[in-house]
Order: sequence, then C-alpha cells, then structure tokens
Amino acid sequence: KAQLQATKPLLLAIVAVAFGTMCGVLWEFYEFTGDGLLGLNMQRTMAHGVGLVGRLALMDTMGDLLADFLGSLALGVWCYLGVSRDRKWLDTFMFTK
Repeated sequence: KAQLQATKPLLLAIVAVAFGTMCGVLWEFYEFTGDGLLGLNMQRTMAHGVGLVGRLALMDTMGDLLADFLGSLALGVWCYLGVSRDRKWLDTFMFTK
C-alpha cells in the first residue's frame, strides 16, 4: 500500500492503457484462433458466405483494436485524474478482508 502511494499518477495511467490494450490484443488472438481452428466467423472475414479480402477483411479487427485502445485511454485518463486529485482515490477499489 505504501508503494502505491509513492507511484506517480502518469505511470499508473500508462500501465492502465497498456493493460487494457493488451487485453484487447489477446481477445483478437482468441478470435483468430477460433476462426482458424473451429471455422467460426468472429473476425467477420466472410460476408454472406463470401470471403472478404484485403482491407475489408481487416476492418473488424482494426475497429476492435481502435475501440480497445480508446477505451483503455479513457480509463487511463480517468485514473490519472483521480490519483492526481487524491492519492487515496484508488483505495476505494481495493479488496479488503
């Protein structure tokens, strides 16, 4: 707990953005694997039974990654502002026994 109080708000925000974006990338790996191994269409590479190619095939993945990053960025800004105002702000999210 003492170490958290010494951590800079900007570092917490950067870690929040990086972690949130990493979760989105792992989800895209899951979709890719499901599409390849199980023949699913989670990445929307098929439209009406026809395979999409080029840029059209990437639109779903890029849209998801952009949404992941923007959501993570919003969380990072929220964390930065909360911790900058009051160092004990994060204590409200801690689990207690």
